[in-house]
Amino acid sequence: MNTIFPNLFDDNDAYKVLLLNKFQALSISILSVFLAIGITTNGMAQCSITIKPMVSGCYQNNGSKATVSVEVAWQNAPAGETITVTGPAGSVPATRTITPGSISVNYGFGATGSQTIVSPQVIAFEIPANGASGLSVSANFSTTTSCSVTSTTFSAPAACEPLVCGANQTGGSVFFDYNADGIKQTGETQGLEGVTVKAFDCNGALVSTTTTDFNGKYVFTGLAAGSYPIRVEFSNLPSIYGNGTVNGADGRTTVQFVTAADCNVDLGVLDPNDYCQTNPLVFVPCFVNGDPLAGGDAGTMDATVMFDYANTGLPNQTGGGYTSPSHIANAVQVGTLWGTAYNRFTKRIFQSSILKRHAGLGPDGIAAIYVTDLTNPASPVVSSFINVKNDLSIDVEDAGSPVLSNAARLLPANRTDASNDPSVISQIGKVGIGDIDLSEDGNMLWFVNVYDKKLYSVNISAYNANGTTKPTAADAIGYTIPNPGCVAGVARPFGLKIVDGSAYVGVVCDASTSQNKSDLRAYVYKLTGSTWATVFDFPLTYPKGPADTHPSVRAVTGWFPWTDDWSTYIATLRDMGGNIYSWTYPMPMLTDIEFDIDGSMILGFGDRAGLIGGSINYAPTGNSPLYSTTSGGDFLRAYYSNGTYILENAAKAGPTTGSNPTNDQGPGFGEFYDENLTWSYNGGNTELAHAETALGALALRPGSGEIVTTAMDPVGGYNVPADWSSNPFDAGGVIKANNQTGAKNGGYVVYQGLRNKGLFGKSTGLGDIELGCSIPTYLELGNYVWNDANKNGVQDPCEKALKDINVTLYKGATKIATSKTGANGEYYFSSKSTLITGTWEGTGADTTLLPNTAYKLVFGEGQLVSGKLTVAGLGQFDVTLKDATANNGNDQNDSDAEVISGAFCINLTTGSEGSVNHTFDAGFYCTKPSIGANSIVVTAPKCAVTVPQNDGKISLSSAIAPYDKYRTKTGMGAWSGDTTYATATAIGSTFPKDLVTGISNAGATYTIRFYNGECCYKDTTITIAAVACCVLPVASATPQKQTICVGGTATAFTATPSTGVDYKWYGPLASTSSSLGTAISGATSATFTPSGAALSTAGSKYYAVVVNTTGDVACADTAFVQLDVSKITVPSVTALCHANGTPESGTDDYMTFSIHVSTEPMSTNKFTVTATQGGNPLAITLSNGSAATAINCGL
Repeated sequence: MNTIFPNLFDDNDAYKVLLLNKFQALSISILSVFLAIGITTNGMAQCSITIKPMVSGCYQNNGSKATVSVEVAWQNAPAGETITVTGPAGSVPATRTITPGSISVNYGFGATGSQTIVSPQVIAFEIPANGASGLSVSANFSTTTSCSVTSTTFSAPAACEPLVCGANQTGGSVFFDYNADGIKQTGETQGLEGVTVKAFDCNGALVSTTTTDFNGKYVFTGLAAGSYPIRVEFSNLPSIYGNGTVNGADGRTTVQFVTAADCNVDLGVLDPNDYCQTNPLVFVPCFVNGDPLAGGDAGTMDATVMFDYANTGLPNQTGGGYTSPSHIANAVQVGTLWGTAYNRFTKRIFQSSILKRHAGLGPDGIAAIYVTDLTNPASPVVSSFINVKNDLSIDVEDAGSPVLSNAARLLPANRTDASNDPSVISQIGKVGIGDIDLSEDGNMLWFVNVYDKKLYSVNISAYNANGTTKPTAADAIGYTIPNPGCVAGVARPFGLKIVDGSAYVGVVCDASTSQNKSDLRAYVYKLTGSTWATVFDFPLTYPKGPADTHPSVRAVTGWFPWTDDWSTYIATLRDMGGNIYSWTYPMPMLTDIEFDIDGSMILGFGDRAGLIGGSINYAPTGNSPLYSTTSGGDFLRAYYSNGTYILENAAKAGPTTGSNPTNDQGPGFGEFYDENLTWSYNGGNTELAHAETALGALALRPGSGEIVTTAMDPVGGYNVPADWSSNPFDAGGVIKANNQTGAKNGGYVVYQGLRNKGLFGKSTGLGDIELGCSIPTYLELGNYVWNDANKNGVQDPCEKALKDINVTLYKGATKIATSKTGANGEYYFSSKSTLITGTWEGTGADTTLLPNTAYKLVFGEGQLVSGKLTVAGLGQFDVTLKDATANNGNDQNDSDAEVISGAFCINLTTGSEGSVNHTFDAGFYCTKPSIGANSIVVTAPKCAVTVPQNDGKISLSSAIAPYDKYRTKTGMGAWSGDTTYATATAIGSTFPKDLVTGISNAGATYTIRFYNGECCYKDTTITIAAVACCVLPVASATPQKQTICVGGTATAFTATPSTGVDYKWYGPLASTSSSLGTAISGATSATFTPSGAALSTAGSKYYAVVVNTTGDVACADTAFVQLDVSKITVPSVTALCHANGTPESGTDDYMTFSIHVSTEPMSTNKFTVTATQGGNPLAITLSNGSAATAINCGL
């Protein structure tokens, strides 16, 4: 201490000695700095302030944050002054104020009151977690500022940047699936750290690797958009988590296929020890007034009951719907019980006795532990298990002052009768067994001995094995619970929790000697192996609301030191009328401990007064007046981060803010969990009846997002009808409170009634609660059938899943179930009730999968054709390579199927209950049978002379089974657009079947895809050669016409062009429109000379020459020539001379004449008439040389 405060005190300073003695037992976690300063002025009383800051680990709350929790203690506060505590720079809030002494409080709903704030108090600040150093906190009185203190410097934790999966990224979480349903419930917020997650592309290449963080989250970074689709694999899971939980909407399997960026690629995992079904049974002891062993009706009352976790409401509630709890044990069998532990493996409840005033113990007394076999919940079997005194030689009471028998306590046999029962007041919380718990494997029973202050472990494995062998002293080991060095009081252990192989024990310093609230303190110790450690401690001086808000007792707030003095309890009373009074005097017992899934600790505080008080019962002496007690426990949350627990403060626990930050009813003047009982009458104003209602027992169903606590009057917000036919008062039950918001999620009444029913009303009427969480019994196998297109035996992400494949499950030769793969190629077998598609044929035990049992999977049963898997719409397949290791192959992504006796099979053995195996995969590849050479017919495109007809086609001449559809594309490049089987064209049954028509004369290459299903196809490439149409030759011939006389000789006709062509001459023809007939024999050259009979017959004759491109007779042009063969008869000429009406004159006289010609053919003869006046008469000559008769016109 001298090294810490060398400048504050002299070695002989009396106040230093006082402070050292007072705080020597305080634990320091991560950072704990204790500073104090005292001031004495002019002989006045010394004022002092001490501060003890502690810094949490980093957490996320709109950025990286941490909490600085500061325990502030003071002495001799100057009258009327407050204490200002200033947080580190940048803290929120910047300052906190503490008002020592009396403060006014508004509890809401019209209830106001006062509280007395005593030292020490804990306040808190939130600071940035940025690694900043040199931080400090300080405190001073508002006026006497010289009475102040500043802490030594400390550092903020480093930032803990959140792992965020953003746009265009892929990520998710490996989350704890506590109810093993494959769905990520709201409360399942935590996950498994250290899981390796890999991404593979379509080529089988590893493109990204990452690891889950402390919350189980992961994100792939640097994954290119072009990498998709990808195969995501989860590996490196600790063996206890197996392959995850059942396939569900969120928690899928250890291999998943992702087609595009996705931030919800999740895997659900489970430690079987954390499993709890959604609606387990809840077990709770009930206290019964009177002596259950005396033969009266007290013994017939329920002493332990059970109900469904989902139950809510109260008896006779408006609208109905209330379900009463079910019976487990009568009071005559077990008496009063507190500790409750459930062995999920043997379905047995262990319960320990407790002292409760006015309620009698069971047949084995204060040292008893009872056991109930719930193999058949409808018929529980209750029996004594052990008496730790007699069977284990462990004392739980003072032999010189033992707990009296029920009879000696003068407890009544009838449940409705009153009693004094004075002797147990001084023994409650000091003798007997406190809380009990079981190891996670169920083989070790732990209990807290509140008398000798030891924690005991008892090996019950033999009993678990045979149900008869009880433990002996040799099976018990005691561990002395650390003594916190309580100031002016005694350490009182009670609460217990076994988690992750360690034991946590709750202790309070009871301040029983000093009767000073400032000496009340709570501790939590952890036992690992044989080593104890202090994990958490804090003062129990925080402001606390009234258990009863009636004005006469509203000022009774906070925790009070333990006392056995009845007069202290009843110093402040509420007059209930009829000579009945109610009192409240909360004395803390740390009765239960639970851990939330984020590591936060939840502490349940029972009220010792609730065990001492009764319901309309006697005082320790006398029979008048009658007294009732209102119990006022509490439950608090301590946030856990980086090895440090930080108590809730102003309703804030780490990153979460609870129900009432400023209600002056919890640490830091706020309350995380809402336990108020509000009510209204007949639709009137809402009133506050109780501000504190907890009874001290806790239970937490992992993944539910809520804590369950026992409470008096648990159903809040109830509107009491005008006739009071139902109301929420004088009841005991449970509250469910939200672990994120602190709000009530609901309440359930276990009992309702006062002593007139043998019950305890608002006093503590219930013991510890325990959830009947089962062992996980799920089994599931699956899961994937795919088309292994590249035949490498590895599930590549671009390869298609195979749907509608029959998968049959056999046990030996017995068919158990048949299913079909879904659209994603997946199949699963678990039980008849979970089979989605198919038929479950197994009966009896075989209506579900059995653990550690040999089975056989058969793929494609009823779908084999010639030994090939043949599925309409999919294709025809053979099984791929088994157990591939190349291309990153492993048991997660390979194929396990093989051919056994002509079937595609996987032989397997299931695991133990609570396991899945999703690696039973089967890969198949398409067989693609060849297509017959004569089945495809190609018809080349044709020409209409020079015009391309573009009428080429590709046809099928016959069926090409198993192919039944096709599609075509031009060219040999990659396919694009829709290439699915569904939209392909059916081949049909009519042949020939045109596949491609209208093929251009330019020629082309076609790819035809023939399908025999969605996955299987064969591409055939066909090239159509170009078909060029001719360029017509332009035929002509010269001369186009010649004329000869009958019997004359014709000259040659010459055709053009003269090269690259063939010639055929036709004729003689009657006209150019006449049929050509047969070509003239031998007339195949460019020249042709008519001859023969055609020359001896007068008339017009025509000849045609057909000129075609060499080798292509269709590519031709035709030219016609004309041959006129003429026969002319010399014409007669008639001439007329015309004087033109004047004397003969050569200037105007003219002559006309007509020629009458006889020719053959007429149409082909033209004549030139030449007249000459060489003399008298005029000479006329025809062009053919014939002379006409000369005519002398007298000119």
